[in-house]
Amino acid sequence: GEVGMVAYAGDAFVISPLTEDVTNLTTLIPSVSPEIMPIPGSEPITGFEVAAELLANAGYQQGQIFWFTDGIEQQQFAELANFTEQSPYTVQALAIGTPDGAPIQQVNGELLKDSRGAIVVPRLTVDNIRAISARSGGSYALMSADDTDIQVLLDNSFIDRTEELTEDEQNSTKGDKWQDMGAFLVVLLLPFAAYAFRRGIIMLVPLLLLVGVNPS
Repeated sequence: GEVGMVAYAGDAFVISPLTEDVTNLTTLIPSVSPEIMPIPGSEPITGFEVAAELLANAGYQQGQIFWFTDGIEQQQFAELANFTEQSPYTVQALAIGTPDGAPIQQVNGELLKDSRGAIVVPRLTVDNIRAISARSGGSYALMSADDTDIQVLLDNSFIDRTEELTEDEQNSTKGDKWQDMGAFLVVLLLPFAAYAFRRGIIMLVPLLLLVGVNPS
């Protein structure tokens, strides 16, 4: 399938559009940090909206949103819950952090502070995150030192069940792909080109290349 990446702080931004080249994402991940975000803060609803828009614009009627988060504020819960209940996409949540929280050290060595100058100490709200993913039919995992957390999310998504799906179901989980028909057009033009050169005629041919969209 295709994978994209969205980062959010005070607003959400597309780090990588949907692509089948996963290595493209792995090269971008090390550069993602709080410092690159132009608007400070934490507004997860903006991230969900941008992620859902990417999937919808690509023609996906179903998909997975893997949410990496250190928690949400209580006043953000209702909006997120409403969004996930109405969205056709499943949220798989990976929680990062502890209930006690810890300060965030920036690249320059200083601790991250809010607009009032107070040190930011994000605290993990496990119940809220689990409830958000559950309302979409997704799963929740707490970050671990091994691959247990990732496996929990994969086991509860359709990613590992591809072989069990029918051909029609597999097609519905994929977006549209371009099918290049240019090579066939060239073959059709070859006899006309040969005739033109034989008669010494110079031709100017306006070409209309038709590229079909093959839902697959």
